[in-house]
Amino acid sequence: MKKPTNQDILLDASLDFIMNSPAKDFDAYLRESGVDANELERKTTATISSALRRSNSDSKVDIAIEDPFAALTVLQLREIAASLKVRRNVLTAFRERRVILTSVPAQFFVRLASAMNVMVDPLVVALSLPPAGTLVREYKANATLEKTGKISFEQLLIEAGIEPEVRAELLKDAG
Repeated sequence: MKKPTNQDILLDASLDFIMNSPAKDFDAYLRESGVDANELERKTTATISSALRRSNSDSKVDIAIEDPFAALTVLQLREIAASLKVRRNVLTAFRERRVILTSVPAQFFVRLASAMNVMVDPLVVALSLPPAGTLVREYKANATLEKTGKISFEQLLIEAGIEPEVRAELLKDAG
Protein backbone atom coordinates (compact mmCIF):
# COMPACT_ATOMS: atom_id res chain seq x y z
CA MET A 1 0.00 0.00 0.00
CA LYS A 2 1.29 3.41 -1.00
CA LYS A 3 1.97 5.85 1.83
CA PRO A 4 -0.04 9.08 1.35
CA THR A 5 2.02 12.13 0.46
CA ASN A 6 1.58 15.53 2.07
CA GLN A 7 -0.23 16.64 -1.08
CA ASP A 8 -2.66 13.68 -0.77
CA ILE A 9 -3.34 14.51 2.89
CA LEU A 10 -3.91 18.19 2.07
CA LEU A 11 -6.25 17.30 -0.79
CA ASP A 12 -8.25 14.93 1.44
CA ALA A 13 -8.51 17.61 4.14
CA SER A 14 -9.62 20.20 1.57
CA LEU A 15 -12.28 17.90 0.15
CA ASP A 16 -13.49 17.05 3.64
CA PHE A 17 -13.78 20.78 4.45
CA ILE A 18 -15.65 21.52 1.21
CA MET A 19 -18.07 18.64 1.60
CA ASN A 20 -18.68 18.68 5.35
CA SER A 21 -18.25 22.22 6.63
CA PRO A 22 -21.34 24.23 7.50
CA ALA A 23 -22.39 26.58 4.69
CA LYS A 24 -21.66 29.68 6.78
CA ASP A 25 -18.07 28.53 7.43
CA PHE A 26 -17.55 27.72 3.76
CA ASP A 27 -19.08 31.07 2.73
CA ALA A 28 -16.73 32.88 5.11
CA TYR A 29 -13.79 30.98 3.63
CA LEU A 30 -14.86 31.92 0.09
CA ARG A 31 -15.27 35.60 1.05
CA GLU A 32 -11.85 35.68 2.73
CA SER A 33 -10.20 34.07 -0.27
CA GLY A 34 -11.97 36.41 -2.72
CA VAL A 35 -13.71 33.60 -4.59
CA ASP A 36 -17.11 34.31 -6.18
CA ALA A 37 -19.38 31.42 -5.15
CA ASN A 38 -21.58 31.83 -8.25
CA GLU A 39 -18.60 31.68 -10.59
CA LEU A 40 -17.19 28.69 -8.71
CA GLU A 41 -20.50 26.90 -9.05
CA ARG A 42 -20.75 27.69 -12.78
CA LYS A 43 -17.22 26.39 -13.37
CA THR A 44 -17.92 23.24 -11.35
CA THR A 45 -21.10 22.53 -13.29
CA ALA A 46 -19.34 23.13 -16.60
CA THR A 47 -16.50 20.81 -15.58
CA ILE A 48 -18.88 18.05 -14.52
CA SER A 49 -20.90 18.42 -17.74
CA SER A 50 -17.69 18.24 -19.75
CA ALA A 51 -16.58 15.12 -17.91
CA LEU A 52 -19.98 13.52 -18.52
CA ARG A 53 -19.77 14.34 -22.23
CA ARG A 54 -16.28 12.85 -22.47
CA SER A 55 -17.36 9.77 -20.55
CA ASN A 56 -20.43 9.32 -22.72
CA SER A 57 -18.50 9.91 -25.94
CA ASP A 58 -16.64 6.67 -25.28
CA SER A 59 -19.96 4.86 -25.64
CA LYS A 60 -20.94 6.98 -28.67
CA VAL A 61 -23.59 8.82 -26.64
CA ASP A 62 -23.13 12.57 -26.43
CA ILE A 63 -25.46 13.85 -23.76
CA ALA A 64 -24.83 17.29 -22.33
CA ILE A 65 -26.70 17.70 -19.09
CA GLU A 66 -26.41 21.21 -17.82
CA ASP A 67 -27.68 22.59 -14.56
CA PRO A 68 -30.47 24.97 -15.56
CA PHE A 69 -29.97 26.89 -12.32
CA ALA A 70 -26.24 27.49 -12.91
CA ALA A 71 -26.60 30.57 -15.07
CA LEU A 72 -29.28 32.23 -12.93
CA THR A 73 -28.39 35.25 -10.85
CA VAL A 74 -29.78 35.93 -7.39
CA LEU A 75 -32.05 38.58 -8.90
CA GLN A 76 -33.36 36.11 -11.48
CA LEU A 77 -34.01 33.53 -8.77
CA ARG A 78 -35.98 36.14 -6.80
CA GLU A 79 -38.05 36.99 -9.87
CA ILE A 80 -38.72 33.33 -10.67
CA ALA A 81 -39.73 32.61 -7.08
CA ALA A 82 -42.07 35.60 -7.08
CA SER A 83 -43.66 34.57 -10.39
CA LEU A 84 -44.26 31.06 -9.04
CA LYS A 85 -45.57 32.40 -5.69
CA VAL A 86 -42.93 30.48 -3.72
CA ARG A 87 -39.94 31.45 -1.63
CA ARG A 88 -36.40 31.06 -2.89
CA ASN A 89 -35.75 28.18 -0.51
CA VAL A 90 -38.21 26.15 -2.62
CA LEU A 91 -36.06 26.83 -5.68
CA THR A 92 -32.96 26.03 -3.63
CA ALA A 93 -34.42 22.60 -2.80
CA PHE A 94 -34.97 21.95 -6.51
CA ARG A 95 -31.48 23.20 -7.31
CA GLU A 96 -29.99 20.88 -4.69
CA ARG A 97 -32.13 18.06 -6.12
CA ARG A 98 -33.80 17.34 -2.79
CA VAL A 99 -37.36 17.25 -4.14
CA ILE A 100 -39.12 13.97 -4.93
CA LEU A 101 -39.95 14.76 -8.54
CA THR A 102 -42.89 12.37 -8.74
CA SER A 103 -44.61 14.48 -6.07
CA VAL A 104 -44.42 17.65 -8.19
CA PRO A 105 -47.46 18.47 -10.34
CA ALA A 106 -46.71 18.58 -14.07
CA GLN A 107 -48.18 22.09 -14.27
CA PHE A 108 -45.60 23.34 -11.75
CA PHE A 109 -42.79 21.94 -13.92
CA VAL A 110 -44.28 23.73 -16.92
CA ARG A 111 -44.46 27.03 -15.01
CA LEU A 112 -40.94 26.56 -13.55
CA ALA A 113 -39.43 25.74 -16.96
CA SER A 114 -41.19 28.72 -18.53
CA ALA A 115 -39.97 31.07 -15.80
CA MET A 116 -36.42 29.73 -16.23
CA ASN A 117 -36.69 29.97 -20.02
CA VAL A 118 -35.83 26.29 -20.52
CA MET A 119 -37.67 23.26 -21.90
CA VAL A 120 -39.54 21.03 -19.43
CA ASP A 121 -37.91 17.70 -20.38
CA PRO A 122 -34.26 18.85 -20.00
CA LEU A 123 -35.21 20.54 -16.71
CA VAL A 124 -36.72 17.33 -15.34
CA VAL A 125 -33.73 15.29 -16.56
CA ALA A 126 -31.30 17.68 -14.85
CA LEU A 127 -33.34 17.60 -11.64
CA SER A 128 -33.35 13.79 -11.78
CA LEU A 129 -29.58 13.59 -11.45
CA PRO A 130 -28.04 12.78 -8.07
CA PRO A 131 -27.44 15.79 -5.81
CA ALA A 132 -24.37 17.76 -6.87
CA GLY A 133 -22.74 18.63 -3.59
CA THR A 134 -23.50 21.62 -1.44
CA LEU A 135 -22.25 24.59 -3.40
CA VAL A 136 -25.66 26.25 -3.26
CA ARG A 137 -25.41 28.73 -0.48
CA GLU A 138 -28.03 29.20 2.20
CA TYR A 139 -27.78 32.97 1.85
CA LYS A 140 -29.46 32.63 -1.52
CA ALA A 141 -32.64 31.37 0.15
CA ASN A 142 -35.18 33.35 2.15
CA ALA A 143 -34.84 30.84 4.98
CA THR A 144 -33.01 27.59 5.39
CA LEU A 145 -34.79 24.27 5.20
CA GLU A 146 -33.77 21.16 7.05
CA LYS A 147 -31.55 19.06 4.79
CA THR A 148 -32.64 15.51 5.52
CA GLY A 149 -32.57 13.98 2.08
CA LYS A 150 -35.42 13.90 -0.40
CA ILE A 151 -38.67 15.67 0.42
CA SER A 152 -42.10 15.71 -1.20
CA PHE A 153 -43.21 18.87 -2.97
CA GLU A 154 -46.10 19.34 -0.53
CA GLN A 155 -43.83 18.95 2.51
CA LEU A 156 -41.36 21.36 0.95
CA LEU A 157 -44.10 23.97 0.56
CA ILE A 158 -45.23 23.44 4.16
CA GLU A 159 -41.68 23.74 5.53
CA ALA A 160 -41.09 26.82 3.38
CA GLY A 161 -44.10 28.50 4.99
CA ILE A 162 -46.14 28.81 1.80
CA GLU A 163 -49.64 30.00 2.66
CA PRO A 164 -52.33 27.27 2.54
CA GLU A 165 -54.26 28.92 -0.31
CA VAL A 166 -51.16 29.25 -2.47
CA ARG A 167 -50.06 25.75 -1.51
CA ALA A 168 -53.44 24.34 -2.59
CA GLU A 169 -53.16 26.18 -5.91
CA LEU A 170 -49.64 24.83 -6.51
CA LEU A 171 -50.72 21.28 -5.63
CA LYS A 172 -54.04 21.19 -7.51
CA ASP A 173 -52.48 19.14 -10.35
CA ALA A 174 -50.97 16.61 -7.96
CA GLY A 175 -52.41 13.19 -8.10
